[in-house]
Amino acid sequence: MNFSRITKSIRKGLKRSAVPALCAAVLLAYPVVQVSATTSAEVRQQEQQTQQQINEANSAAESAQASQNEVSSNISYTNDQLVQNMASIQMLESEIADLDTQIAEKQQEYDTAKDNEEKQYESMKSRIKYLYEQGEDSYLSILLTATSFSDMLNKAAYVGQLYEYDQNMIDNYKKTQEEVAAAQQDLEDTKSEQESEKVGLEEEQNNLNDQLADLQAQYADYEQKIADAQAQATQLAAKLEEQHQQEAQLEAKEEAERQAALAAAQKAAEEAKKKAQEEAAAAASSAAAKSSSSSSSSSQTTSTTTTSSSSSESTTSSSTTSSAPAVSSSGVSGSDVVNYALQFVGNPYVYGGTSLTNGTDCSGFTMSVYAHFGYSLGRTDVAQRSNGISVGSLAEAQPGDLICYAGHVALYIGNGMIVHASNPSSGIKISNANYRAYVCIRRIIY
Repeated sequence: MNFSRITKSIRKGLKRSAVPALCAAVLLAYPVVQVSATTSAEVRQQEQQTQQQINEANSAAESAQASQNEVSSNISYTNDQLVQNMASIQMLESEIADLDTQIAEKQQEYDTAKDNEEKQYESMKSRIKYLYEQGEDSYLSILLTATSFSDMLNKAAYVGQLYEYDQNMIDNYKKTQEEVAAAQQDLEDTKSEQESEKVGLEEEQNNLNDQLADLQAQYADYEQKIADAQAQATQLAAKLEEQHQQEAQLEAKEEAERQAALAAAQKAAEEAKKKAQEEAAAAASSAAAKSSSSSSSSSQTTSTTTTSSSSSESTTSSSTTSSAPAVSSSGVSGSDVVNYALQFVGNPYVYGGTSLTNGTDCSGFTMSVYAHFGYSLGRTDVAQRSNGISVGSLAEAQPGDLICYAGHVALYIGNGMIVHASNPSSGIKISNANYRAYVCIRRIIY
């Protein structure tokens, strides 16, 4: 069964849950209120406050959009993990069905070998019984009927060969039974391993479904927050426009009032000037009647003051920081990883475990082995398919590479062999890398 074809089929069947429809009316944090300012200066102050609220609403919308994009990315990643899990489960179900068929065939081979052994044994017993019942005369008659000494030797050898034939046939049937029983046990072990892996994948799938539901709820929540913030910004923009209009009206009114005050002041000045002229004329007439007149002059002094201002310059300096590149474990090779892993062969398998001595599952085994050398791998076999770089085929694999199967992962040790945490009955063991079809190969040290 092709793994990528399965995942494509599953992806077509999966659809993201639709985001719930937004409410038609939204309660906003800053409701629009009637502008109550009486001067243009007050309106401008209110405009600044409204603009700040608009900026905050836009910032909230942008923040919610960024969070929603992150949640959307998490949804895509979780969906991909879910698809791979479902594909692995389907492959395991197919492989388990094939194993059931092979186990049944091996059982039939075992039954046939057992039946042949019993038949051969009964035939041998019948011949032995016949010879014993006939006694030595029967044996002598076989020899005495010989036509020559050579014929007598041939017949005696025939009797011995008959016994030897019977014994060889029985031994062969027993050997066949043992071989069939061993092969059947291997199939049972593989089936047990895959059933354990299937249970683990189903549990992981349930967890992924829960995560997906939570992420979709978060996505809908951010969708609502974005709509609220955008609606708030729109309403505040309308409020700002209203304030602009009122500011223009108040400025026009204030300008009219200034013009009226200016006209009144000019009129008063003209009247005062006229009155002063009249008074001056009257005073001149009175002075002319006198013998002497005195005049007074007034001087006006003006002083100018100069102010000097000083300016200061500020300089800004920017500093760049460089982070040191991640340092990998120096001098570690895939063979080092393999040699370390092999010391745990024979230790127990425990689903969900990560202890190399007290019990671990397949992905816990590879994760803990690489953690010893400072490498961080994903916790599940599906997550570990994204670690490192891809290797094209088993022929290109090197010691330390991860061999990823459907629902399982192992460590390649070279010469077509792997070491892995197999199942509860066999624990950590060494197997042939082709004991089942692999999905991909990943190289961690490169």
